[in-house]
Amino acid sequence: MARRGDARAFSIDTIRARDVVPSPVVDLSTYKTFRFEREGRLLRASFNQPETLNAIDRVAHEELARFFTELAVDPLTDVVILSGVGRACYAARYRFSI
Repeated sequence: MARRGDARAFSIDTIRARDVVPSPVVDLSTYKTFRFEREGRLLRASFNQPETLNAIDRVAHEELARFFTELAVDPLTDVVILSGVGRACYAARYRFSI
């Protein structure tokens, strides 16, 4: 079984088919605090709680942890852009760094 990152040969038809098929790993409809938009292999994940300035509460924290756990083995996503809806994002004691 090929692992993520392994060099594989793809035809253009394989890539197109993978871009339109929902991920067998990440069910984006189960998330309550995020809004998602997909463009091919890029996934935009936005915190969608503008009324609280996208504060990371317990539910958002649990969903964020689950999202990245599932995403690590998602064969349909190569790039994630994490943002927030509204005028502020991550108004909480949490700090993100790379």
